[in-house]
Amino acid sequence: MTRKKTFLALSFVLIILAIAGGIFFLSDNKEEKAEEPKPFGHEALKINGTFVSSDIFISERNDFFQKHKRNPDMMRKTDEERNDMLLDQIIEKVILDDYAFEKSGITVTEEEIDAYISRFIDAKYENPAERNQFMLSQGYQNEEEMRQGIKEYITKHQLFYNAALKYSVPVDQKEFEEKYNEHKMQNKKVDYRHIFISKEDIGKEKAYEKAKGIYESLLEGEDFEELAKKHSDDKETAENGGLVTGAVFAKTHPEINRQIFSAEVHQLLEPIETLNGYEIIYIENIVEYFRTEEEYREMFIVNAFLNSEEYKEWIEELKKEYEIEILDPEMKAYRLYREENYQEAAIMYEELYKDSGNDFYIVRAMDSYTLAENWTGLIRVSEEALKKGPKNVMNYLNCAVGYYYANNEKKALELLKKAEKLSGENLYWQTMVKETYERLGLTEHMENK
Repeated sequence: MTRKKTFLALSFVLIILAIAGGIFFLSDNKEEKAEEPKPFGHEALKINGTFVSSDIFISERNDFFQKHKRNPDMMRKTDEERNDMLLDQIIEKVILDDYAFEKSGITVTEEEIDAYISRFIDAKYENPAERNQFMLSQGYQNEEEMRQGIKEYITKHQLFYNAALKYSVPVDQKEFEEKYNEHKMQNKKVDYRHIFISKEDIGKEKAYEKAKGIYESLLEGEDFEELAKKHSDDKETAENGGLVTGAVFAKTHPEINRQIFSAEVHQLLEPIETLNGYEIIYIENIVEYFRTEEEYREMFIVNAFLNSEEYKEWIEELKKEYEIEILDPEMKAYRLYREENYQEAAIMYEELYKDSGNDFYIVRAMDSYTLAENWTGLIRVSEEALKKGPKNVMNYLNCAVGYYYANNEKKALELLKKAEKLSGENLYWQTMVKETYERLGLTEHMENK
């Protein structure tokens, strides 16, 4: 086993402890620099020689938060890890926007935008109040912004679909058919009339007989509106002939909704049993705004592609066409660390500590120098840590590791003895000391075995 692997677990303990409570050092009482605070992401990233604006950083950070705010796994991550994920999100957005709108050659005409609005917005949001609510939910201030948003959506959809075809993303036909049927039901509005026969007073059997009799009368040509006024136990709709307008699919009454939203215009449905009785329904009008089967197949393929390993591969290939420069020191240091460029990460973390005095950075520097097997660097930063935290057991252990692998066993033992003494009755620190003795093969020198 290499030294790097030997101390990997120890390195992770260092970081976890630092994040959990900053227990390596004394409390952080460093002086704050009297500089005017810069907006998040200020000059943090360049793509093809141009700074990505702070506005994009802040907007994407807000989206990132909304997406993950209820994700417990995300909340357990460190700020570095979350910022690194956000950085990937920002890089991906900027590159995709540039490639889609500047380099892909995909064009969207005004006629295509008009057709989209007519089919999927005008049809769905006939009521001005509903349309305004839709605009607000999408962040559109006016019609012009909505048209631009639609143009961007169509362009990116085509871009993703083309890429998905290139990677031959498979389609599960059974899953597709199930999803498409759901899509059709969920993307239509229905006007219908109904007659509700309650079983509360007359029981289930008599309620069914009554509903069946009304249904047969309707088949013979009797007027639905008149029968609803006369027989329906839904008093809210009985007076207007059982009319319900603009109904949309809901999962609250699946036994009714699936039949209503699968029916055709002018279809009379046989009595449907519900929790409280029976419903007789006649479909008066349907407004459809769902995709055609072929359009939905494209959407289905795109969604599968966006959640696939092929998408990640495609994005990485796309990134190679761009010059990406991470300029924010902390973001860059962690990216180097994540990519296992431990020596470079250690140097950056050490510089960050010198500039800010933030204890977290020296912890990261120790960890990185350990993984880089740079024992001189580890000795330097751990001795610096000891100056600030002379009573901290882990600082002695790190320093001991550095001296041992720098071929100074005597100094390493001296530091281990101090760590052993400082651990006192603390079981956790006793365990850490023991593990370090074992890793260095020096257990015969332990006093409390």
